[in-house]
Amino acid sequence: MARERLIERIREVAGRPRMVSVSLVHSDHEVPESRPFTWVQDAEMGGGRLQGYGVHDLDLLLEAFGDVEAVAAATEVGVPERADAEGVARSVTAEDTYAILMRFASGGLATVSLVATARHKRGDVVEVLGSEGTVRLDADRRLWWGSAGEELTCEGPLEASSSDAFARVARSFSSAIREGSPPDPSLQEALRVQALLDAVRAADTQRRWVEVGDMG
Repeated sequence: MARERLIERIREVAGRPRMVSVSLVHSDHEVPESRPFTWVQDAEMGGGRLQGYGVHDLDLLLEAFGDVEAVAAATEVGVPERADAEGVARSVTAEDTYAILMRFASGGLATVSLVATARHKRGDVVEVLGSEGTVRLDADRRLWWGSAGEELTCEGPLEASSSDAFARVARSFSSAIREGSPPDPSLQEALRVQALLDAVRAADTQRRWVEVGDMG
């Protein structure tokens, strides 16, 4: 999988993070007609792109670089109204755009951003600028990496399937229930991601930096 290979290369060549960028540019919500109103557009029902996409990027950064000390964040609704399945106009309350700024506990910064209402799709780009080297996963799922003083090496395009990844997690969780083995990922990892997501939500609502440790 593309992101597993990305983490491997980060650990091999990047060193301490100086600046990390995760940028997602999608066009699947660009106009009211592109998606009908469902729970995905309803904040009270747990909708929004942070829950759909952002949690995976937060998980990636925690896995690659460890704990996050503090976050600042902002969200927006680019298309404020959509019709539901019956054609009734509904107000969109869940974000389709967000930007997150993070400071790692060990040093270094990261930005995580998504826009789902772009007029032209670009795809996902992850770039790690570290003390010892550079790693980049481009929008075509090609992986670039190199240590300081070297030219970047490229491999790919790499395979990436969210359904396959979900199936692996589901099988691990099912096996843990049946056999009593520890699930992979662990529930502790899930709680760590949830604490970071809670801090992002608080930072957006309160319009200030939020320390992740304050979220319990």
